[in-house]
Amino acid sequence: MNIFFRTFAVVMLMMSSSISYASGKIAVVDIQQAIVSTDRAKSLIKKLEAEPDYADAKKQVGALQKSLEELVENAKRDSATWTAEQREAAAKKVGNKKADLEHLVRKVQAQNKQLIQSMMNTMGPDIQAALQDIVKKEDITLLLEKQFVMHVDATFDITSQLTAKLNSVKK
Repeated sequence: MNIFFRTFAVVMLMMSSSISYASGKIAVVDIQQAIVSTDRAKSLIKKLEAEPDYADAKKQVGALQKSLEELVENAKRDSATWTAEQREAAAKKVGNKKADLEHLVRKVQAQNKQLIQSMMNTMGPDIQAALQDIVKKEDITLLLEKQFVMHVDATFDITSQLTAKLNSVKK
């Protein structure tokens, strides 16, 4: 992902250096959101969610969250009457459940990240072409990645335009 963003930044700097700063406008784009919102990405996400390992991990996350919540509720309700050993055992049980939950969440997040990275790599040339086209048509002189901007009005966001362009590219 870093390679893509570096390439993107270089392209945008080269484009902005050749454009007059007196005209045009500023815009932001959330490339990851644009990619995830494409029809291709939605199809790949559905395939991932249908994979038995992924679906099982998601179910286990839900079950562990529910179990952990129940343990915490029971501890809140009953801990006043527990002995020190019972409190220690309950705390250990909660700690183990938290560790299991964190492990599963990391596993699911890693699969999600891998899918997004794969989409970014395969769609990279299409993204660059679409962004160049939008920049040219909209007379944008400065294009920023949305995650690096503290505040922006929605009128400056071209993410939906990028998604539409990417959806129009047939592969």
